[in-house]
Amino acid sequence: DESIDQLMSLKLARLKLEDAAAQQEFVQEMRTLAMLFDANIARIVDSGWLSEGRPFMVSEFEGGLPLPEISLKLDLRDNLTVFLRVLSAVGYAHQRGILHGDLRPANVLVSRERVPRLVDFGLARALAKGGDAIATQQELTTENIAYFSPEQIRGRDLTEASD
Repeated sequence: DESIDQLMSLKLARLKLEDAAAQQEFVQEMRTLAMLFDANIARIVDSGWLSEGRPFMVSEFEGGLPLPEISLKLDLRDNLTVFLRVLSAVGYAHQRGILHGDLRPANVLVSRERVPRLVDFGLARALAKGGDAIATQQELTTENIAYFSPEQIRGRDLTEASD
């Protein structure tokens, strides 16, 4: 965003939300997620849908490395600190009734200062409401499926335990 001189991250879904009720649910979910104020969660700053019905989400840009890349470079103490911060962020969201929906190491970015930030928070869940959770995944890979809960794979309702 040149007007505020800040980098942002834009996520476009492949899934179209043509139904007005589905669009409204997406908007409500994004409003809820935008209210998450935690140092370890990338904040959502805007959302909506393109003219063809594809939803988008704009969040703070995170310049860190994915957890799998950086964890090998950290000692045990730093890895545990990162892990506890991630757990704290997930707990913060769960206390507010919000699930991540795609919690896996690649969705945790760690800065040079060893501060983890959860990214793509709630996007999979927002898109999966009323539909098949697997069908809404941006890139369905073996890595993604390895972190899905059984209820996610079956397209059933998700709970905190699913994360």
